[in-house]
Amino acid sequence: MVQVTVKGTEYTVEGTFDFGYIGLFRDEQIELNNLKYTVLVPEEKRRGKRWDEDAAIYGIKGTSDEAISEALTNYINNFEAKVQKHIREINNNLIAQMAEQWQACATPFWEASDELFLPEHMAEFEAIHETDEFEATISTIVCDYIEEPNNGTKEKCDAEAEMRRLFPIFDWDKFLSNMKPSALYPAFNGNMGFDINDGFGSDIFCEAVAELDDELRFLRWDNM
Repeated sequence: MVQVTVKGTEYTVEGTFDFGYIGLFRDEQIELNNLKYTVLVPEEKRRGKRWDEDAAIYGIKGTSDEAISEALTNYINNFEAKVQKHIREINNNLIAQMAEQWQACATPFWEASDELFLPEHMAEFEAIHETDEFEATISTIVCDYIEEPNNGTKEKCDAEAEMRRLFPIFDWDKFLSNMKPSALYPAFNGNMGFDINDGFGSDIFCEAVAELDDELRFLRWDNM
């Protein structure tokens, strides 16, 4: 949970936001810079249609610093609670992004880091890699998760279990436990954005960015 304090156009955030495999964001990693021209404006500008529309996105009632602080605190904490309620799907969607990337590119990303490559499982990997089931399973993962809601409204496969089965040569435990969260931020439209890198030379995720909407879809995904 976090506590947001707004004073005019300045702010501080204290606390944590647990995003599962994506990472644990702390204090200054939780940024409100996207709100500098919407709700973090001088008090004399907190009026009019634009203000009313932007304030409504975050549930701001009133124009005082205290009202904005309370609303943004609740907004971020409520979003975290929703993420935690559906954390299995959130974690699986992160892994589904890897599945889509590995399917689309010929580069063997699973060999990108010696620290993550488990050659002792090569025979097991080769046995399934050239089968029709391999490609069909990847396609199912991508279809179930990419830009689909993660709020329990759609029945989905277990992306993590399937990717562990398809890629036994990849050290999933080491990779998923070493994700490096960079920034978390409410986006202009009320989505929640994040930046992460993989912690292994950026060979898997090179400062990946995404936004989650109200239904916890991964939108605007970009693995830069």
